[in-house]
Amino acid sequence: MAQEPAGAAATPLLTFTRLFFPQESSHSLQIPERFIVQLDRPLAAICSIENHHGAVWSVAFEKIDGKHYFTHFWFHFARDNALRRGDLLIFTYERHGFFSLKQYWAGTRFPPFDLAEALGMESDEIDTSDDDGDVSLSQDANGVADAGSS
Repeated sequence: MAQEPAGAAATPLLTFTRLFFPQESSHSLQIPERFIVQLDRPLAAICSIENHHGAVWSVAFEKIDGKHYFTHFWFHFARDNALRRGDLLIFTYERHGFFSLKQYWAGTRFPPFDLAEALGMESDEIDTSDDDGDVSLSQDANGVADAGSS
């Protein structure tokens, strides 16, 4: 196995974020196109997702109407990990077909994230008003959001 020269920087892992909303994401989860185009090869038809406890779930990856999704078995992953409305999900692509997940529960302090990507929208479609009090969102001049309890 070849080793990198001393001082060589490791290649950064690819990530994407999503805010979980059951009405849109309980049976499938859209994967951002920005993430897909950065991959060096297509995703596997079956991907694995590891939660913070080290448990691993298999989910299907499909392209539907030009968009990419985790589909079959995503429901089981969402249920088993008690995903709730407004949870922030950060997926890290560890290796081909394998993701690790960091889950931040709604109402807790989130790390900074790209709100447009997390909502699966373009930046000009975002309304950051806090109408229902569930999740407080703010966005800086670069479109990076910070969400948490007010």
